[in-house]
Amino acid sequence: MRKQDLEARFQEYRLTAREREVAHLWLSEKGALHISGELGISEGTVRNIVKNIYTKLRVNERKQFVKKLAD
Repeated sequence: MRKQDLEARFQEYRLTAREREVAHLWLSEKGALHISGELGISEGTVRNIVKNIYTKLRVNERKQFVKKLAD
């Protein structure tokens, strides 16, 4: 998916700037520990952000998350 299209989807689901940063990395198959190091936040914070993203997209796991954004 093109970055422009992805950003439009993120806006559609009203993701915050931080949620968008995490979502991009999560889509790239990066784990919470990697993301926390890259963004300078705790692993727990990453996990909480992922939960918030999942809630906004109404999904329960990474596969659903990827599929929902690809549709």
